[in-house]
Amino acid sequence: MKKIDKAIKRMSSVIKTLHKTGRKNCSNNYTFIYAPGAQHVGPIDTQIVIGEKAFDSDDEQETELPDCLATKEAMLLWQSAMDKGWVDENYQPKLSRTLSALLAYEMAKRLKIKDKWKTFEELWHRNNMHSDYNKALTQKQSLEFKDELKNL
Repeated sequence: MKKIDKAIKRMSSVIKTLHKTGRKNCSNNYTFIYAPGAQHVGPIDTQIVIGEKAFDSDDEQETELPDCLATKEAMLLWQSAMDKGWVDENYQPKLSRTLSALLAYEMAKRLKIKDKWKTFEELWHRNNMHSDYNKALTQKQSLEFKDELKNL
């Protein structure tokens, strides 16, 4: 019975994510695939499968933060980011890649983390965050978000 409950919980989470992507009609035949770090949930004919994790999640565990991101000061920043809806309870970003890179940069600056990109790429299962950051600097939406980051 426990596996069924976990599967239902995971499916509910995926459906919520699907709704956030803007799809209004969820009654179509979709197959959902859980992929760590995925940015989009789409129909099976366009979905790229990354990893083997699906609905059998016995190995589910909380994210383990590196020491530099688990300090008292860091936990205050994480809590503020959670309160603003920028990261989830497992410290994973709920933002676009570019805005996530801005968040990572700001947190690393405040926490004096030297190897910021490697640290956040490992935590968030992403690559090329420095490129995402550079791209963010050219986007209009980033200016507003940078102002919000001042209140983190």
